[in-house]
Amino acid sequence: MEVHVALLVFVSMAGAFIYRHKPCSKRKNRLFLRLSFLAIFLVQALRGHNVGLDTDDYVRLFIRARYNIFPAKWEYCFYLLTKLTLRISDNPQVFLAICSLLILTGIFIFIDNNTDDDQSAFWPVFFFIVLTQYFSTMNLLRQSLSMAVGCNVYTVLRKDRSTKGFIFSALLIIIAQMFHESGFICILLFLPFLMKEINRRSMFLGALIAGSSLFAYSFILRFFIRIFPRYARYIGGVFDTASTSGVYLLFGVIELIMIIVCLVFLNPEDPNNTDVYRLLFVILYSFTLILMQRRIALARRLGYYFEFFLILLIPEFVNKWKKNERLFLKASFYCFGWAYFIYSMTASNARGCVPYLFFWQQ
Repeated sequence: MEVHVALLVFVSMAGAFIYRHKPCSKRKNRLFLRLSFLAIFLVQALRGHNVGLDTDDYVRLFIRARYNIFPAKWEYCFYLLTKLTLRISDNPQVFLAICSLLILTGIFIFIDNNTDDDQSAFWPVFFFIVLTQYFSTMNLLRQSLSMAVGCNVYTVLRKDRSTKGFIFSALLIIIAQMFHESGFICILLFLPFLMKEINRRSMFLGALIAGSSLFAYSFILRFFIRIFPRYARYIGGVFDTASTSGVYLLFGVIELIMIIVCLVFLNPEDPNNTDVYRLLFVILYSFTLILMQRRIALARRLGYYFEFFLILLIPEFVNKWKKNERLFLKASFYCFGWAYFIYSMTASNARGCVPYLFFWQQ
């Protein structure tokens, strides 16, 4: 636990030092991102094999891969990554380090390219750490790699909505799916960019469709399992432990409050609010899957892809208010973030990442 706390203290101090003089700039953002992601990488790359719920499983599979024994279920890109890593080293720690490097590179690009030059990159990194995405990237290695690629579909389309942009985004989805089959869900990121505009009516329609999907989930599930039969093992599984339920209920409450407040107070016809409403539409996917995961565990796995966008939405949301209101919101979110971060490590074991041990301590 102390290592995770030290990491957040370091990120906070780096942010305070780099952004002590305004205005923000691309140079400051890049410097902060490099320092903070280097620290995150060191924590992830030097962790013991028992840090993370499934890290030890992947280590054992990597050791078996030395002898060309590969699980049949591994997607091609992850298989290729493993083979390439073995050409460099057969040390499992190198394998974990390379996986972490690729995951964090994708997230670095995601934050860097979706943070405007006049905005601070501190907040997306802060929320990435405190809202458990940081812990998630030390688990589910294949899916984390898929998420790191798939989230950048939004990055590409935000800057380029031409045919070329959509083709490149489709290629990213294919690559994401070749790391983990669930990466196909990123195709839903096309919708906010295909719509002529996102207004209150389209948000309401999206919420109506989302609500309807809760009643039609049996049909949707059968259709999904027919296409991806390997996910049949999730049928009947739900996240019903007290700690897990509390974590995702809180995420759902945060998302619902932000959706309602933005719809009431932020005019969707204002071009300055375009990014907020696109992110809101993506968060609507996350909120739907949080509700659905009470009935089937598969929804939780798919929801990781969209939950990720909270790290962009919250700073965008805060920046829409007046100066004094922004200061209050930033102070409130900072205190809340720390409180939730400590809670997630003490009450829910931070997805297997607490206690933390370096690889030489195990």
